[in-house]
Amino acid sequence: MPSLLFHSGFYNAPALVTLILIIVLIAAAIYDVKTFTIPHFFSYAVIGLFVIKSLWVGINFAYFPWHLLSMAIAFALGFLLFVLKLMGGGDVKLFAALGIWVFPLGLLGLVFCIAITGLLISTGVAMYKMASSAHTNGETPTFADRYQSIRRIRIPYGPAIAIGTTLYLVFSNNIGL
Repeated sequence: MPSLLFHSGFYNAPALVTLILIIVLIAAAIYDVKTFTIPHFFSYAVIGLFVIKSLWVGINFAYFPWHLLSMAIAFALGFLLFVLKLMGGGDVKLFAALGIWVFPLGLLGLVFCIAITGLLISTGVAMYKMASSAHTNGETPTFADRYQSIRRIRIPYGPAIAIGTTLYLVFSNNIGL
């Protein structure tokens, strides 16, 4: 890792800022697991890191409206998931803040990585809960009982956002190297 961040006597600023982004996302995920909330300051940090990276790299400000559009699209998608009770408010704000890091087409890849990660985490938690509720009171629960118990499971989405975003950054080669 040091070779990625330190090259020819200078720090690789984009990679360093992206590494800090990943650390912020991990912290948000841990906070979400513990409290089922993601405070505003994590979203502010994500946006602030984008601004720092943009200024450091020298982003062409003609592209900035596209980043804002991605953020708006991410918020709209997140809001829809919030209305459907599939995502919490903190998750929506964090996801919208991450939208500013990509162009609208890149948002598709980000959404895909986060969705697949969320699906895997949710499936794992649901399977664990089903297995642990297999024999309550000496009776084998019906499928309907298991389904209802799974629907009541609260799963924090912060870890899926953190892991999915990290995967997207790695596989899209968008770390800033």
